[in-house]
Amino acid sequence: ADPASSWRAAIQPIVARKIPWAAVFGNHDDEGALSRRDLMAVQQSLPDCLSEPGPENLSGVGNYILDIRASADEQTAARLYCLDSQSYAEPKTDGYGWIQPDQIAWYLEQAQAARAANGGQPLPVLAFFHIPLPEYNEVWDKHSCQGQKQEDVCCPHFNSGFFAALRQGGDVLGTFVGHDH
Repeated sequence: ADPASSWRAAIQPIVARKIPWAAVFGNHDDEGALSRRDLMAVQQSLPDCLSEPGPENLSGVGNYILDIRASADEQTAARLYCLDSQSYAEPKTDGYGWIQPDQIAWYLEQAQAARAANGGQPLPVLAFFHIPLPEYNEVWDKHSCQGQKQEDVCCPHFNSGFFAALRQGGDVLGTFVGHDH
């Protein structure tokens, strides 16, 4: 199937309802005829899309921030970080991709700037990326959890340190991934 048509079809119910939306790329998205940059252009051509390609000097496509404004005064009240967790690791490493050091540095810079602009207090933040962090396994294996785990956590074999950076940034209240089915 044509990747552009697939994107349009997947988003059509959201577009029909005129709901603002954003997306992060998964590991399969650029396996077809279109690159991540091309797919971002398709996304941005659709109504109510909030996705952005992000800084060109960062690894991946789709590293961006969505600020949520307070209704009373237009100040940023919360923030959403969207990051490209890449596709697959280099053949030497094998497995899935991960958030790269330059992306981590970008996140930390953004978190620090937002804290400074907010009188030294962190904003409440959620982070969205596709491939789960290795720490997802650790939480399930070593801590009390509720729910069901019906398949393995398919995370990178390499731990890039992004979870530690999230702790250092001190603003992210939760992370959301879509990789595991």
